[in-house]
Amino acid sequence: MSKWLIAQMLVGIVADRQPSLDSMDPLAKYIVKQMDLLISEHAAWDNYTEWSVAQKPFWTEDFAYETVEGFPWGGNYTGLWEWFSGEHMPFNLAFWPLKFNQQMFVGEMFAGSTTTYANAKWIAPMGQLDPGSAVGTEVVIRICDFYRLVSDPFSPFGARISYNWMMIDMVDLLLQAGRRVLPQPRLPERLSRGVHPPSAFDGVPAPNSFFVKSDDTWESRRVVEAMLKHEWVEQKGVSALWADDLTWYGPVGLGVASNKAEYQFEFIEKLRSAFSSATFEIDVLACEGHFCGVHGVLHGTHVGEFLGQPATGKRVTLRIGSHFHVRDGQIVEGWSMMDFPALFKQFGVDLFSRTGPPAVAVSPLAPAAYNNDCMIDTQLNPPTKDAPQTFLAECAAWVIKSTDAVWHAHERVDESIEEYFYEDWFSSSDVGIMRGMKALKQLVHSKRTAFPDLKIHITDAFCHGNDIDGYKTTMPDILTGTNTGPSDFGPATNRSVIYRGIAVCYVQKVRGRWQYVAEWVLHDAATYMLQMGWQPKAAPKPELRQCKQNLPSWGWQAPMAQMLIF
Repeated sequence: MSKWLIAQMLVGIVADRQPSLDSMDPLAKYIVKQMDLLISEHAAWDNYTEWSVAQKPFWTEDFAYETVEGFPWGGNYTGLWEWFSGEHMPFNLAFWPLKFNQQMFVGEMFAGSTTTYANAKWIAPMGQLDPGSAVGTEVVIRICDFYRLVSDPFSPFGARISYNWMMIDMVDLLLQAGRRVLPQPRLPERLSRGVHPPSAFDGVPAPNSFFVKSDDTWESRRVVEAMLKHEWVEQKGVSALWADDLTWYGPVGLGVASNKAEYQFEFIEKLRSAFSSATFEIDVLACEGHFCGVHGVLHGTHVGEFLGQPATGKRVTLRIGSHFHVRDGQIVEGWSMMDFPALFKQFGVDLFSRTGPPAVAVSPLAPAAYNNDCMIDTQLNPPTKDAPQTFLAECAAWVIKSTDAVWHAHERVDESIEEYFYEDWFSSSDVGIMRGMKALKQLVHSKRTAFPDLKIHITDAFCHGNDIDGYKTTMPDILTGTNTGPSDFGPATNRSVIYRGIAVCYVQKVRGRWQYVAEWVLHDAATYMLQMGWQPKAAPKPELRQCKQNLPSWGWQAPMAQMLIF
């Protein structure tokens, strides 16, 4: 069958159809679906006269079609002829054969969005995107579109598309051609993990409009709007509305996150540290059933390293297109694409001309090299020569016994605290600075009240020092427990936690017995708080002791009055 006949058949089908009750598609989804049918079937794809006749009913006269950096003419087109010449033809000439596969398709009255992948063979350059020696390679193209429609009583459908934001992952395609132009992230990338459709029986593409419940749509919108406000508008870090075991399919350069901690540290925190005074403008937010699609632009001042690029101090923009899957009031899956070539162009870097990833980024404001040689001249080891080490043999056991006596025993807890800890005990940890017996007892009892089944699983204990200069101990551990009691954050959550920690302590003899004088402790507080369903908080800023040891240190002695044995 000729392309002309296919085009005529499809145009006739579309022209005769009107939105009907049995279709159940929202208006925007219905219109975009009919338009997209012509594109996916490649109807008269290379004949502008026939192609434009087929497409004209769906679009306003001066509609805007905006793509990503790399397409001809800057990627922005107005009207059918510019779209046909600047995006449609170059894309089809570069990738053929080409088969589209929609994963999600959400629609409302005047807004809609799709996320799709295409299987294709890359046969020619397209704009700045060149396959090079990889010509003929079979590739998978990530695509998403975000549509805005306006009412039009003269349209055969009652509305027309006035704006389409279309995105493909250009950096992903370069990687498939053998060119890694951004540093390899810590998280696995799409090529090794895939970008899967939603984990739900909501139809393919999801959702099937016939089975959508309006309550689900409103709930998804509420959750996604609250998340966007928290993370993007107010810049408060990762939202508690994400599920702990989320899956987030990020673009090449960031990777696929398999839980909330990975999403936070490998995306949200990187973005926050790289861009200050950030704002976020939403162009389209469309929700249907358990799914939402969002397109927007992040504006920020580039103040920190991002994807290997040192700070430039420039005010820049980053286009972001995302889809979200909401279940039981939480976002369980996310899919995001970002126009990194356009961002790096603002940095003054052409990603399309790169042949490999950049070297490790070094801020131009930093010294040419940094090292800690100055620490070597400090007293890292006990200074007293040939000092006795009578406590060394029992030190590790003492660390274990003291931990059990304070944190696991059900009797004489206060007495044990007073036995093992110096009365002016000092602590520097991820929660800040603490000092004194009262603060210590409050810390212990508060934690044990919140987690009555708290267990500190010691994984090692070792000591270094002598009887005169004191001993420094190290104890890595894993903490587990269930929050069945009130805490400083509120009532019990009944959630269980498991997270890592490590404590470095200084032990010295006071009143004839060995006691903890100071500690430097770090726990995986972010994982702990995420498991509890709380918003992670940044740890207090530590004091930077350049070329100096922590204090107290070797040779510390308690005041003379406390050294007397009564």
